[in-house]
Amino acid sequence: MQLLDRIPSVIAAPLRPNESRARLDPVREGTPYATVLRSFAAPVAFDATILHPLMDVEGDITIAVDFKTLPVGRAQFDAETQLTAATS
Repeated sequence: MQLLDRIPSVIAAPLRPNESRARLDPVREGTPYATVLRSFAAPVAFDATILHPLMDVEGDITIAVDFKTLPVGRAQFDAETQLTAATS
């Protein structure tokens, strides 16, 4: 693991959108697929129990975790909306 000043681009080849599978498919054989996973139900702490299963795949993988700090009112609204949706 190394700390980088910036995350290098993992999209180095032409990709075409595959909206039905929510990903970008490579145009040339042998180049990687790309996808973004989003979750409002992310755990508070990221540790090895979360990262190890993600890294336990055959071949190279790049994982970038980005956190967005929300204002308290927005975070509370989002949490209440998710709770209402989950309990309806």
